[in-house]
Amino acid sequence: MIDKIMDLRKEGLSFRKIAKRLDTTVGRVQYQWTKYSKEKESVQNNKRKSKPVTVMISSDSNSAASDLKREEPSHNGNMMAADSLLMDRLTLILMSSDRALASWYLTPATLRAAEIFWKGSGFYQLAIRMQDITGILYNGTNAVYSVDLIAPKRDTYMDISGLKPNRSYLAELGLLFENGTFVPLIKSYPLQMPRMDTSHCGYLAPDIERWKLGKDQMPNWIEHVSTYSYYEKDRK
Repeated sequence: MIDKIMDLRKEGLSFRKIAKRLDTTVGRVQYQWTKYSKEKESVQNNKRKSKPVTVMISSDSNSAASDLKREEPSHNGNMMAADSLLMDRLTLILMSSDRALASWYLTPATLRAAEIFWKGSGFYQLAIRMQDITGILYNGTNAVYSVDLIAPKRDTYMDISGLKPNRSYLAELGLLFENGTFVPLIKSYPLQMPRMDTSHCGYLAPDIERWKLGKDQMPNWIEHVSTYSYYEKDRK
């Protein structure tokens, strides 16, 4: 199954489209891909550790120092394509009118860097912070409402329920310390929940009209997310 998933990812298909093409669930596709990524990374790390270092001593008398060269493990085209997908990411997928699936991959390097920087801050757990960013210019600290959800230790996905209709949400993955401090590492793109009532339709029309007339600097969209956040933007 992972071979088919890899081929479809090379074609640029999302996990949702891959699941539909293979007649399976998004969660299963995410699980297979994450499992493959971790196994491949482990194999690559072992290869790098076992690869001998070749020292080349220059015989040129004009050379100021010896040239040290290390043989790098070779990669074929398929492995290089898979390596490019091993990056920090956090994705929100709409599952129903009040549920979403959060899936993520956090590279060991990113987690290790965060642990070193926040060393001495105490015990932490990996957590998802769900932010309600409806109708605001979100800058990382001004969410309408937020809730912290402890991430599972073994899985890299989480089923999130209790979301409200016609609201816009954004998820952040980070370190949650005992004192309540949350350190975001990566964030998702905004997720707009569906409208469940006809009264919700067109409620932004007056705001957009004010913007057209020059009365407001920007229209009141469903959400505004600053691109100058203090943490890295997630890439799909």
